[in-house]
Amino acid sequence: MYRVLSVDGGGMKGTFAAAFLAELESHLGDNIGRYFDLAVGTSTGGIIALALGSGHSATQILSFYKSRGPAVFTQTKRLPIQVFGPKYDMNRLGQELENVLGDKRLGDSTIRLAIPTYQVNTGHSFIYRTPHHPDPEAHNHNARLVDVALATAALPIYFRPFTSEDGKVFVDGGLYAVNPVALGVVEAIGTLGWPAKKVRVLSLGPTRSEVSADLTEELNRGLASFYRKPYIYVDMIMRAQSSFSEQVARTLLPGPGQVIRVNPLVGDKPYSLDTLDGLDRLEELGREEARRLWPMLKPLFKKPAKPFVPQVPKAGG
Repeated sequence: MYRVLSVDGGGMKGTFAAAFLAELESHLGDNIGRYFDLAVGTSTGGIIALALGSGHSATQILSFYKSRGPAVFTQTKRLPIQVFGPKYDMNRLGQELENVLGDKRLGDSTIRLAIPTYQVNTGHSFIYRTPHHPDPEAHNHNARLVDVALATAALPIYFRPFTSEDGKVFVDGGLYAVNPVALGVVEAIGTLGWPAKKVRVLSLGPTRSEVSADLTEELNRGLASFYRKPYIYVDMIMRAQSSFSEQVARTLLPGPGQVIRVNPLVGDKPYSLDTLDGLDRLEELGREEARRLWPMLKPLFKKPAKPFVPQVPKAGG
């Protein structure tokens, strides 16, 4: 059995996923990263996947969200100045990630990773991979984990784009893969060649809310609605992308229980990407869901995954 972890984007709502995994750890009595053969994550989900790959426990990652998240999501600019620049400081996020990920590279990861981002100056999607791909041109073993995290988390308006050392410009992978579960399945059966019937996926969302009751009415307003409530269009696009990704994953892995999606409904007052209020509730919700689902999930965690041996190219090879 090959186990894939997929974690959605969602800013501070990553607290839910971190708490869910931390609670599973309390049942396992072990670092949960050791039980996955592949991890994919977008934006905040990418940060979680990268931290697991660097050897951190989910409990440590949860502590990072709770203790350092408020420092990252504290505005340094006020209106009207903030209109002319990103809402939050990318350098501050980078400093906080440095404290967790240090100078480790993708080639140092103990888990296979696939982290989506979007390359602005080519107009193409881009996937950072650990050295598990048979084509040496298709992975990025020397990329710093911090840089990969910044590339996948550079959400427009919230953070400035991330520019790599070779001048490539990246923004948040959530533009096309806010829910990366389809990427995880394609990577598993397409790139790694794992038999589809042997793949199991744990897909963690950022929590969800009910669809607005007046959405159809708003859409009928045309441009007036777009200018009055632009966020409903963004929300609709994100929901559609996430739903499609899940449908692709379930089509490729049609067996019962092969894709386990955890994304609880939180009512009509959703958490925001940069929410700081209610983090304790997000944590408790994550733990509650993990406790509720543990009897079903327990068979997935009978033993750790086989150690990942990176296929790092040899010098001069």
